[in-house]
Amino acid sequence: MNLDSQIVLSVHAFVVAHPLAATIAFVFNYGFVVLLLVLCGGHMFVNRKKMEVLFVPFSMAAAYVVSRVIGMIYFRPRPFIPLDFVPLIVQSPLSKSFPSSHSIAAFAGAYMLYKFNKQWGRWALGCAAMIAISRVLVGVHYPTDILAGAALGVLLSELIYRYRKSLWGSSK
Repeated sequence: MNLDSQIVLSVHAFVVAHPLAATIAFVFNYGFVVLLLVLCGGHMFVNRKKMEVLFVPFSMAAAYVVSRVIGMIYFRPRPFIPLDFVPLIVQSPLSKSFPSSHSIAAFAGAYMLYKFNKQWGRWALGCAAMIAISRVLVGVHYPTDILAGAALGVLLSELIYRYRKSLWGSSK
């Protein structure tokens, strides 16, 4: 058994044995998604630079598409299938595990927000990290799924940020 699988099984055993940990994992899985969206939406509401506000949702959408394309090329089953356990949230056994779509989109949006607003971006990156960790805690991703998602999300946002002027003309 590889390290990825060992971590998932150990985390799952701990979370299942401790109801408070299970509750926290469940809340983190959904709560930090909402908080990240509030931060990104708040930035869009407060910021008056019309083109700048489009980069956060654009980077999240682009990251999600990249995640789906990778999933079509390389299908990795979710950990609860080969490791034979019940995850804490309902997830289709036919959906892919690698890379984590939640992680790639969360980190893409959070990093783009960080590029435009360091203070809000730090909070958003914290939310993205909690979203990623929660996906392992609830048993639907391996650690490498979320690490790959985080790295790809940041990389994609950095590329979009660097080439934003050529993508949409002049944007600060």
